[in-house]
Order: sequence, then structure tokens, then C-alpha cells
Amino acid sequence: NVTASAVNQYLEEGDSLIVDARPSTSFDYAHIPGAVSIPADGEVPPNVLAQALQKARTIVYCDGPGCDASQRVAEKLRMAGVPSIIVFAGGFQDWTNSGLPSEGRREKNK
Repeated sequence: NVTASAVNQYLEEGDSLIVDARPSTSFDYAHIPGAVSIPADGEVPPNVLAQALQKARTIVYCDGPGCDASQRVAEKLRMAGVPSIIVFAGGFQDWTNSGLPSEGRREKNK
């Protein structure tokens, strides 16, 4: 189980793709900076798959504990051939509770 600080470290190193598995409306409102959106009920866009295949790791998150969207998207990525996938089980809830920044419409309204 990866922590928010570990996810942040991976992102700072620059060789990770962060994927938000929440619905598009949640993603638009606020998400981890640099994240791409793959809603659990959607398909993996070819351009996102290409990015994932070029990165050392792909980190998938959703709302937090009790949300299985990240597991479903991780499985889609595995089936598409992405080799290194980490599910950030704490998700967006853990990220924001850790005081880490987010971006999206919510941030523009502050």
C-alpha cells in the first residue's frame, strides 16, 4: 500500500504517469496535479496507453478506501500490457488530507 508522500515522490522524479479513475465530473472539479482521467466505466484512450507504456510506473487512484474504480482501471491497463501499475488505495482523500496540492475547477474558485 503506497502512501501519499510516496506517490508525490514518484511524481517529483518524473517517470510516473498518474491516472484518476473517478468520474469525469470529479476529475474536472479537482485532481492530483498532472493526472490524466480514465473513468472506471470508460475505455483507456490510446494516447494515455502510449504514455503509460513509456513510463517506469503508472499510479492509479480514485476517491479513497472503499472505492474500487482504481482497481478496475488498473486491470484495464494490465490487460492492455502496461507492466508496472501501482494502485494508490488512499486515493484523492489521502492526498488532500496529507496537505498535498490539487488542481481543477475547485482550485480556480478559491
